Amino acid sequence: MVCLLFGIALLTQECDTRTLPIPNTISDEEYSVYSAWLRHHFKEPPPQLLLASRTFIFDPLSGHSCNAKALQTQGHISFSLLQRLHDLGEAEFPVHTGKFELPQFKLPWKYEESEGLFTNPPHPFRLIAFSRVAFNQDRTEAFFAVSNSCGGLCGGGGALLATRKNGQWVFRSDLGCLWLY
Repeated sequence: MVCLLFGIALLTQECDTRTLPIPNTISDEEYSVYSAWLRHHFKEPPPQLLLASRTFIFDPLSGHSCNAKALQTQGHISFSLLQRLHDLGEAEFPVHTGKFELPQFKLPWKYEESEGLFTNPPHPFRLIAFSRVAFNQDRTEAFFAVSNSCGGLCGGGGALLATRKNGQWVFRSDLGCLWLY
């Protein structure tokens, strides 16, 4: 009897999509969230938009960048979304901006790929980096983080919750998880 219950528990665990890991490559759906945030954030095209060539590590359960309890209570972020990003560990993932593949970002303005900040940066510029995106079970919520460097003189970032409404992503940044640098 115990073996039967254990087997049912294992099968249930494997079929529970809330526990599925984030895939090893950035999905088209993640690129759509990134693109929607860029169009939302920049009402006008920035003078020079640079998109980081890799995602950055964002672990909301590590306690280094955000308070997980606050994200759950103030931001109404489910623990399963936090757990998905935590499960990625220290992994960074390549972001394909169109330099070597078909354009992944759907933007109405020009952008370039960047390996990071420059020693002699062209001014003014915006360097945007994204974490991976954790989606809820029915793909109507997306939780991720953005880093936004403005010309090498300022910058910041934070966690975002995107909610799909009428086919469009709507963004919330009032989750209590922001940083400046």
